[in-house]
Amino acid sequence: MYFRDCIGMGVALRWDRENLPEIRIDRWWKWLLLPGAVILWFGYMFPNPGVRGAVLSARHARSPIMTVYYSLVFYGGLLFVLFLMVGR
Repeated sequence: MYFRDCIGMGVALRWDRENLPEIRIDRWWKWLLLPGAVILWFGYMFPNPGVRGAVLSARHARSPIMTVYYSLVFYGGLLFVLFLMVGR
C-alpha cells in the first residue's frame, strides 16, 4: 500500500506489520530473552503520557537490541539480589 495523496512521493505504509521485536523463540537459549520481551511489552502497552512517550515506547518495542538489553539488565538485577541474599 502506498501513500501518494499528500506528499506526491511513494511512501510504503505497512499496515499489516504488528509491533513485534521479530525475535523468534526457536532455540532453547532464546527463552532467556523472555524477560526483556515482557518488560518491553509493558512499556509499549502503558507508555509515558504524551506523543514523545508513545513514540519512544514503540521504537523500543520494535528493537531486538533493546530486548537483549532489558533481558541482560533483568538477569544482572536478579544476580545482584541473589548475591545480597546469600551474603547475609
